[in-house]
Amino acid sequence: KIVAQDELTKTEIRAPQSGTIQQSTVHTIGGVIAPGELLMTIVPDADNLVVDALIPPARVDDIQPGQPVSIRFPEFDAGTTPACQGAVKWISADLIKD
Repeated sequence: KIVAQDELTKTEIRAPQSGTIQQSTVHTIGGVIAPGELLMTIVPDADNLVVDALIPPARVDDIQPGQPVSIRFPEFDAGTTPACQGAVKWISADLIKD
């Protein structure tokens, strides 16, 4: 029974937040998923927008937690769509390669 429960916990996929699935990349039952593989895009139910941004390592000293930011989305018309205002919440200590 313990082994079965352990196996069952390995079959469950949890999202970091609740929301609506927008794009699913997995279309098979019983398939194998690689670690770190993108399974789906989730549109959050929460009102707050969270942006993960990649910056050049040479610019990391220019950014501080709490610093105000203005974000624009190139897919939308800049003349009619206002920029989103926010603040830097956290800066990773690791170098992330894209």
